[in-house]
Amino acid sequence: MSVVDEYLKAWPLYWINLDRSEDRARAMMETVTPMFATATRVHAVDGTTEVLDSEAIDFVDEWRRMWASRSERLTAANKPPGENPRLQTQKSNVAIKRSHQRALSFGIDQGLAGFFVAEDDIVPRSTLADVPLPPGDAEVAIWSGGLPMASVRTDDDVFAAGRPHTWVRIEGKDCFNCLGAGLYQVTRAAAQHLLGVTSCHPMSWDHSWGFALQGLVTYRLRPNAFAQAGESVRNGKVRKPVVVR
Repeated sequence: MSVVDEYLKAWPLYWINLDRSEDRARAMMETVTPMFATATRVHAVDGTTEVLDSEAIDFVDEWRRMWASRSERLTAANKPPGENPRLQTQKSNVAIKRSHQRALSFGIDQGLAGFFVAEDDIVPRSTLADVPLPPGDAEVAIWSGGLPMASVRTDDDVFAAGRPHTWVRIEGKDCFNCLGAGLYQVTRAAAQHLLGVTSCHPMSWDHSWGFALQGLVTYRLRPNAFAQAGESVRNGKVRKPVVVR
């Protein structure tokens, strides 16, 4: 067992999964959850059935007001949807945010000193054993996600090029371009801070957490230790996860 294997095996995990996403649940239980001391499935909020149209509309309106009043602190990546946004997409944004907040609440309520939170579409890379442990002062350590402009393809390219995994400190305005939240580790105090701050900022989860990350010692892995699993399509191009090099 590698140092990283031993490290992860000492931590509890809360992983977010929709009831109807059975294939993802099976994949997580086969590849990811056995790596941790305990793994608690968090029933994700379903944007299709548990978020009202009116809630999604209000969410977009509030996000736009946030952008108008705080744009000097934010980045271009944080711009709210334009005119006539797709309602189901925004309902999903609301649901994802509530799901992450639910996972954080579970860990906090259990009185844990720290824990991991995961989405259900991650897969470990072949180099996991070579990943250095997070810096000792880390309050938030992002093992998967936290990517500028949410560029999963760029992360794949960096990984495939052979770059060693490195913990990169995220500070200042960079906190607002730290997108994606596949797998992250938090101290109890950081979880409480994330929960409180994101609740006050009406934006998508990985946009609103920028306000919280500015007040925390935050690092992300470059390239990620866990890739976003499954094919995805962006700008007309099909991306397949790169997990072996």
